[in-house]
Amino acid sequence: MQARRGFLTLVAAALTAIAIAGWGGSSATPQHHRRYQGATTGLNGLRIKGNRFVDDNGRNVSLHGVFYVSFEWACSHGHGISSQPTDQAAAQELLKWHVNFVRIGIAEDCWLGINGQPKGTTVSAYQNALRAWIDLLHGDGIYTEVGLMYAAPGTHPSTAQAAMPDEDHAPAFWQSLATHLKSEPDTIFGLYGEPQPSKSAGSWTCWLKGGSSCKVSYKGRRYPAAGMQQLVDVIRATGAHQPISVPGTHDAADISKWLQYEPHDSAHQLAAEWHEYGNSPCFSSQDIDISNNVSCWNDAPAAVAAKVPLVNGEVGERRNSNACAWSFMPIYLTWADAHHVSYAAWKYDVDHGNCTNMALIKDDAGDPTPIYGVGYQAWLAVLAGLAGQARH
Repeated sequence: MQARRGFLTLVAAALTAIAIAGWGGSSATPQHHRRYQGATTGLNGLRIKGNRFVDDNGRNVSLHGVFYVSFEWACSHGHGISSQPTDQAAAQELLKWHVNFVRIGIAEDCWLGINGQPKGTTVSAYQNALRAWIDLLHGDGIYTEVGLMYAAPGTHPSTAQAAMPDEDHAPAFWQSLATHLKSEPDTIFGLYGEPQPSKSAGSWTCWLKGGSSCKVSYKGRRYPAAGMQQLVDVIRATGAHQPISVPGTHDAADISKWLQYEPHDSAHQLAAEWHEYGNSPCFSSQDIDISNNVSCWNDAPAAVAAKVPLVNGEVGERRNSNACAWSFMPIYLTWADAHHVSYAAWKYDVDHGNCTNMALIKDDAGDPTPIYGVGYQAWLAVLAGLAGQARH
């Protein structure tokens, strides 16, 4: 009976979100916004127990939020420290979306202050702004994932994602960032954005070990890669014990062999990260590109989620394409909620028109874009209401 009730609740959430998304109104935001429990009492830490995130009181925590376009792009392209506001007003706007989770990407050169980055500001200003934004979010009851996103070897500026973290700078980046944030118990460390080791049989070995096992290039030149194991070890050597989210291969879309190649973690605090879009391939346990549907999700992704927390660091209607739709997301999110998968929708950024950049908001006030933004905001509102009912 309890399982059936849970299934019907998920169906109700899906139908409510779909109905609101199809409604002709301009916003699905209720007039009275509910904060998550931590917003008024302070968050209670985040750690991993089995295959779930829990707070320091042992209560299960499901993370639902957004990728917040900010510290990864602007600093490396001469547009200031962050692409979006990172003040209290911005945090309040996120609360209107009922998020309890924000994913933040970082450019390694901007954090380290190398290769002419960050442009137009100082490394201390960049680091202080990031820390202040994290503290604001935590103060408002929003957990964060902070991680390496833009990387590049040698003297190349880190203005985009390389195929793998670079041995030249990624270990130094994580040594510095983990040291800086190890007193933030409400943060997850996102190890890397989207690894793309070669699609040969040795891609998972490259992913794990880096070094000579990798054949990766940046702008046509081979470079030494840092593997996931090395970066996990660097973080733990700083004394940081926060959860670490480790992405799969093939742009983080493939987690079919994640459990087989799982890095060793002395703190036993690893989560798997998976990026999923409506037009992305889904990789089964046989590592075969098959249609993206529930039967595939019930294969490798479900197996991973049964062992460790699974985080969708990116999820959206369509990758690199028009996002004026709400068809894939309600189906996928229903599955994700049933399997306790956490997720951050791509992306909390202002739409430049015609839904061309997969953005969730249409203006600086945080109003949702038609269809995609409205649908996701409504989905989060339903989840927040259900969570509120469960606490009473």
